[in-house]
Amino acid sequence: MNYKRFNRHEIFNSDLMTFHTQTIRNVEDYCLNNGVKMFNSVTNMLSGIWDGYLYDSLLEDAKAMNLPYEDLVRIETTIKLIEDHIKVNGESVTLV
Repeated sequence: MNYKRFNRHEIFNSDLMTFHTQTIRNVEDYCLNNGVKMFNSVTNMLSGIWDGYLYDSLLEDAKAMNLPYEDLVRIETTIKLIEDHIKVNGESVTLV
């Protein structure tokens, strides 16, 4: 699994934290409602964002999971914010 490292504290304000939390909840609800295991690569990679890991296959795996379009857009939005930050500031580490 390839990933990029970033400092979540430099990117995530309160609104983005709420947005990302809701994305995770949406994916978990999708899993519960569709008989998909709750602990899967997508939920793991979404949770990894809290620790400053952006996995390269997140969007691809989310699409393969057949998530609703709205949830894919939420994931794409988060990925773009993180990738834009990395382009400007380089990779870094989230201190936990």
